[in-house]
Formats: sequence, C-alpha cells, structure tokens
Amino acid sequence: MKRYFRLDFNFAIFYVHEQKDSKQTKQYKFSSIKSVWIPQNSQEEDTIIKSKSKTFKYGFLVKLEQRDLYLYAESEVERTIWGNAFDYAIISTLEVQKIIKEADQYSKGLAS
Repeated sequence: MKRYFRLDFNFAIFYVHEQKDSKQTKQYKFSSIKSVWIPQNSQEEDTIIKSKSKTFKYGFLVKLEQRDLYLYAESEVERTIWGNAFDYAIISTLEVQKIIKEADQYSKGLAS
C-alpha cells in the first residue's frame, strides 16, 4: 500500500494519507513520535524493510507510541532528509515540553 506523509511544524502534527489526494488522513502528534530508524547498510535494508515498489525503494522506520510505520522515499538523499526532519520534530517537541514544564513550575512558585 502506498502512503503519503507530511510533517506540519506549525501544528506539530505528522499526517499519513492512504492516497495522494485522499481526505482520509491519520494524524499523529509530534509527541507520539519516539524515534526514526534508517538502515545503515544493504543487509539491514533487505532484511528489515525491503520495498516492493520500484519508485519508493528507500525505506525507514518511524516508531510511534502505539505503532511502527514503515515509510519509503524515492532516493537515499530524500530518505536522509526525511530522517533529519523526523529527528528535528522529536528534538524540538522534547525541548518545547521542557520549556512548558519549567514555565509551569515557575508560575506555581509565583502563586505560592
């Protein structure tokens, strides 16, 4: 099954579409993205996430809280870009959560 995906950094949402122009979309908060894994060699690629597509043959794994998603790109460069984008989403979300927690603790200290 071909999936189309996009990251929306404005709303911190990862969208997965089952078809290119589909209205049916699955949404995942950036906070649910736990890690991204890109195969380091052809053996890992062949045994772990081999693609049947002739166009999208460069796979990578996105681990979410509730499930794993196997996604594919058209080239190694594109896969690396997506991997970096997911890493950025993970890191930026953790940083925002840390800032919110610190601000909450600070405001509770002022209220006492």
